[in-house]
Amino acid sequence: MLLRRVIDHVRAQNWLAVGIDFVIVVVGVFMGLQVQEWNQQRTDRAEERAYLERLSSDFTRLERQLRSALALYRNSVEAIAFVSRAVDARARSDDAPAPDADAFADALLRLSGGALPAGRAATFVEMVSSGELNILRDAALRDALIAYDQHAQINREAWRSLRDEAVAYQRPLYEAIDLTVDLEDPTVTAVGGYDLAAMAADPDFRSMLNVLAGMQANNYELSQRQLTLAERARGLVDRNRGVEKPAVDARSPSQ
Repeated sequence: MLLRRVIDHVRAQNWLAVGIDFVIVVVGVFMGLQVQEWNQQRTDRAEERAYLERLSSDFTRLERQLRSALALYRNSVEAIAFVSRAVDARARSDDAPAPDADAFADALLRLSGGALPAGRAATFVEMVSSGELNILRDAALRDALIAYDQHAQINREAWRSLRDEAVAYQRPLYEAIDLTVDLEDPTVTAVGGYDLAAMAADPDFRSMLNVLAGMQANNYELSQRQLTLAERARGLVDRNRGVEKPAVDARSPSQ
C-alpha cells in the first residue's frame, strides 16, 4: 500500500508527499528496530536476574564448603602438633607420660584430614560455555568470577600434587598403627592400636609429620585465598541483585 502510494506520488511529481512518505518509512523502520532492541534488553535483563540468583546460590554453597575445609585443615594441624609433642616426649624419655589413648588415636586419624577443594561455580561455567558472560553488565563482577574460577582450578591441581606427596611419605604412619575398617560404622575407619615407641624411634616419622604440616598449611592458605575470592564474587553478585551481603561471622575460619 505504501509503495504504491509512493509510486503514485512520484508519477504526479508531488515531491512533498514523497518526502512525507519517506519520513514515514524511516520512522517506521526506526521504531521497529527500537522495539526489537527494547525486547532484547528486557530478555537480557531477565536472563541476568536469573543468572545472578543462580550465582548467589552457587557461591553460598561454595563458601560453606570452603569454611568447612578450613576447619578440617585447622583441625589436622592441631592433630599434627599433638602427635608431634607426644612423639618428641617419648623420644626424649621412655618414662614420659603417655598421651590419652583415645585422643591420640583420634589425632592419628586426623593427621592428613581435609576435603576435596570446593570447585568451580557451575553457573559461571555454563555462562562461559554458552557465550553469555557479557549478559552481566558489571565488569567488576565478571572479573571477580573469572578470578575465582582461575584460583579454583589452581587449588584443585595443587591439592592433588600435595596429596600425592603426602601419600608417598605416610609409610611410617601405617607401619606404626593398626587400622580397623567397619563399613557398618559411620566413621568407617578407626585406629585400633598404635606403637608410640616405634614412632619415636623412627626418624622418618618426624619427617612425615613435617611433610603433613607443610601440606596442610599450604592447603589452608590456598583455601583461605579461594574463600576470599568467593566472598568477593558473592558480594558483587548480591550487590547486583540489590541484596546487601550479611557480615561474616567473626568465628568463621576465614577471619
